[in-house]
This record gives sequence, C-alpha cells and structure tokens, in this order.
Amino acid sequence: MDVGEKIARKCDGLPLVLDLIGGVISRKEKKEALWLEVLNNLSSFIFKDEKEVVKVIQLSYDHLSDHVKPCLVYLASYPKDKDIMISELKDLWIGEGLVDQIEMKNAEEVVDELISSSLVIPIDNSICKIHDLVHEFCYTKSRKEKLFDFIGGSNAPSSSSGLMAQGITIRYDQRLFHLDENFVVFNPEKKNPYVKHLLSLKVYEGINDRLSYKSHLKHLRLLKSLDLDGITLTDSLLNEIGMLVHLKYLLIRTKANALPPSFSNLCNLETLSVYNIEGSCMVLSPWFWSLAKLRDVQMKWCALFDPTVLDEDSRLENLRTLSALYLPCLEDTEHIILKRFPKLQNLEVCIAQPEDCTAEKIYFPRLDVLNELEQLHVYSYCDSFRENTYGFPLSLKTLKLKGLALTSDALSRIARLPNLQELSLEEAIIEEGKEWNMEDVTFQNLKSLKLYLLLFSEWQVDAENSFPVLEKLHIRTCDELMEIPDSFGDIASLELIKVWDCPQLKESIFNIKEYVEEMTGEDKLEVYFYD
Repeated sequence: MDVGEKIARKCDGLPLVLDLIGGVISRKEKKEALWLEVLNNLSSFIFKDEKEVVKVIQLSYDHLSDHVKPCLVYLASYPKDKDIMISELKDLWIGEGLVDQIEMKNAEEVVDELISSSLVIPIDNSICKIHDLVHEFCYTKSRKEKLFDFIGGSNAPSSSSGLMAQGITIRYDQRLFHLDENFVVFNPEKKNPYVKHLLSLKVYEGINDRLSYKSHLKHLRLLKSLDLDGITLTDSLLNEIGMLVHLKYLLIRTKANALPPSFSNLCNLETLSVYNIEGSCMVLSPWFWSLAKLRDVQMKWCALFDPTVLDEDSRLENLRTLSALYLPCLEDTEHIILKRFPKLQNLEVCIAQPEDCTAEKIYFPRLDVLNELEQLHVYSYCDSFRENTYGFPLSLKTLKLKGLALTSDALSRIARLPNLQELSLEEAIIEEGKEWNMEDVTFQNLKSLKLYLLLFSEWQVDAENSFPVLEKLHIRTCDELMEIPDSFGDIASLELIKVWDCPQLKESIFNIKEYVEEMTGEDKLEVYFYD
C-alpha cells in the first residue's frame, strides 16, 4: 500500500477530513518524504468525535501561508452556514488591511489558496462558504488572537476580561433583544474603552426597525471597517458616519435618496456599498469626486450623477468597480460621465430613455472608452437604439446584456471582442424574434454562453466553428426556439448543457449527448434538463 492510500484510509471515510488532507497534500511536491510527514501527523488522530476533526483543521491551517491565515480567521465574522459573496470578502480583507490594498490580485491569490486547501467551499464563481466545524475553529482563533468578538445581546464584553478585540460582530435576535440607547456599542455615554478602540464593526440579521434617536456612531472614531447591513440608518446616523475619517470599508442601508455632504470627510474610503430599501435611484453629489481612494462603489438599486454640477476635471482614477450606474441613452454620455473612470474594470449600468426623447436621439453609450473594462452588465430600459451605435471595449472578458433588441450584425460585432469568455443574453429579442444567423461568425475565446428569456425561433450556426472553445451552454425559457443545432456535438471542448423550462428542447439535447458518446466513446458531456 502506498503512502497516499494509507492517508486515505486514515481519514476514515469522513468527507471533511478527506477534503482537508487533500488540500494539504495538493500543495506539496509529490515526494514520499513530504507525504509521510502528513501521514505521521495523522497517525495519532482517531476520528471518533469533533475534537479529532478539529486537529485536522489545525493541520490544514498550519500549512497555509502566514498572510492567508488571518484572512481565513476573518470568516468567523460571518454567521454560520452563510453564503459569502467572494467580491465582498475581498473588499473586506482590503478594508481590514489583511490584503494589500493596491493590488486586488493578492486577494484573488488568497481566495485560491483557501479553496485549494478545502477550508473554504466554493459554491460557484461568486459565492463560497465554510463548514460549521471550520467556522468554530475560526471563531476560537479570532477570540484567542483578539481579532474579533461576537455578541448577541445588549452588552459588549468588558475590557477587564483582558480581551480587547480589534473588531466586533453583532448578531441580533429581535426576539430576545431590543437594540436601543442602552446598547453599549451605540451609546457614547457608556464610556466603554473596549468600544472606542474598535477598528471593525458588523451588525447582522433581523434589525428591521431603526435605532433609537439616542444611538450614535460618532464616538467610534478609529473604525476602519463598518458593516451595518442589519440596520436601516436614520439621517442623523448617516451624518455621523462622515466623522469616521479612518473608514476604508462602508456598507449601509438607508431610505435616503442622497448621501449627506459630511461623507466628503471620508478621505480614506476605498469601498462604498449602499442599499436603498426604497428601491429608488441614489443621487451622487459633487462631494463624491473628492473620495480619491475609492476602488469599489456598489449602489442598490442604482446611482446617477447630475451632469449640471460636474466639474470638467472631476475624475476617480482608482475606481475599479461601479454598480449600478444610471446612464441616459443620449449622445456624448461617454464624454460627460464614463471618461471620468479611466481604470474601471467592472461596470453595471442601467440605460434608460429620458422623457420626451425622440427615437433619432437614442444612442447606446460608447462604452469602448473604458479600455481596461473586463466585466460589463447592461440593463436596458430603452425601446431601441440607433443602428450601429453599440460600442464595447476590446478588453471585455464577461458581458451580460438584458432587455436589448439585437440584430445578427450587432451580435457579430460582439463576437469580434478578442478576450470575451462569458456572454449572457437575457430578456432580449434577436432579429425581431426570427433567425439568429451565425454564418462566418466566430466567438474565438467564448467559454460560457447563457440565453435566458431570449426571443428567436431559429439558430443557424456551425457550432464547431462559431464556438471553438465553448465549455458551457445554458438555455432558460426560450419558448420560440425549436431545437439546439446538432453541430454543438462537434465542439470538442463542450462539457455541459443545461436547459430550463424549454420542453421542446429536451429531445435535441439528449440527441447531442448520444452523438458525443458515439463519436468519442466517452460519457464526457453532462446534460441537465429541468421542466
């Protein structure tokens, strides 16, 4: 029996243990001595209870790079079994100073190492989570290393306990507690030294009512990271946030349709996420342009600029992500607004038609001025655009279009984007619902194609030539499309076809699967059909 088999047997068939040990040895050279070291570390473990499994978690943790360890421990600040947005996690790491704030690539590397270690479980490309036992491990580490503390009631831990954590996470249960002026974190009159030295504060879950008018934030002057997703902020608390000049990361919920001028003081802010619970558009005031360090801005539901109060030289040179930006479908929009974000990499835009705007004045924004853009989501609320006005940057890797009327010619221009790997078309019409003709059209690097509520009846395509490296095809609720062309079976790279709510396509996808098996002698194509 070789060393690998001995390690597998020692794991006693427990999935978490197998995953964790697999994560450890996958990062080691394939040398027997190194694998024997892992086996010897396992030799004293008898996996009869959780304590022994925690020892394996510790072993996996010990093999992480030193700079990655606090990033893992930070995950204890999330509730158990919570789906974690990877993009949000990266921003939080940067805000906490756990990852180099200059280069997001470092955050990507941390995520990759945690996933390869199996300490973090990827759900898809955008979401991850951790096992409950890994969460408990991180929770214990966070308290021991004084990174975080956690409370669920109306009292913060006392500094006399010797625990002066840098951060605090509040998990509020409205059945048990009333979050009011007696809550020590929000009451400066309590004069708790533990509170005034906080660098990080999160409030999670269940706080549907607003805080008492006696609650405050202004005394938390050292905060670098503030996540108030569980609170709808009053206007007075919004104003007080402007006093927290060390903030790097800010996530808030509000009913306001504009942020107060005091936010101009947040000169260190890098990540700003605002959720407008009224579902209205947030107006970004002129002070917004003074936040020169901003890298990531996310507005739900959308944000707009008043072009009448924009200075000619207003720019945000460091902004990398902007979501969701309202753009009027007018000529010169790119010069009025988009040119002000020269380093933008991720953009989500809502394009709408101003009132009393005639058809000949409706233009699709010239997004190709953003020559570093890699991800673009476009939601259109315009009836139509002037022909040949679509312009996309050549740097695009991911493109999602929703609500557009597209011609075969427009789609051919999209196909010529040299770096495009993922394309999603939603609630769109192709050639007035008729034929999508892809003759002489090649998506050279496209790996994923998603079609959702797409109106077209016939697909003329030589798939092997049009999609030479396609790996995944998703089709949902395309009622008029009668079949998926057989030629998709000739794509050597195709791994997966998923179809939802298209009963008329069931036969064609299984025919394609059968054809691939006959041609290759392998069951290599995964096919899923959902009624």
